[in-house]
Amino acid sequence: MSANMTPSERRGAYDRANARAIAETAQILRTVAQHDSHTDPFRGDLGKAQASVLDAVGRHVATLPREIVSEALAVVTAVDRLTGNRRTTGG
Repeated sequence: MSANMTPSERRGAYDRANARAIAETAQILRTVAQHDSHTDPFRGDLGKAQASVLDAVGRHVATLPREIVSEALAVVTAVDRLTGNRRTTGG
């Protein structure tokens, strides 16, 4: 199916997949932060802040510099590794 896509369509699909992965990771971090806040409020606040930053990046994947998106995706990869999540790509 991707063979029939224009470069612009392919880029849009790639951006949407990245945005989704970043949003899912932000939710995981938010959940962990909620649990952390019961034992260490500062750690909980840090996790919530990290999730908020990822959410912001995820909302603007298509317009941010690639370096910023790449760093956010490195967080996604690290969290996936930690949780055992295996993402599949459509490309």
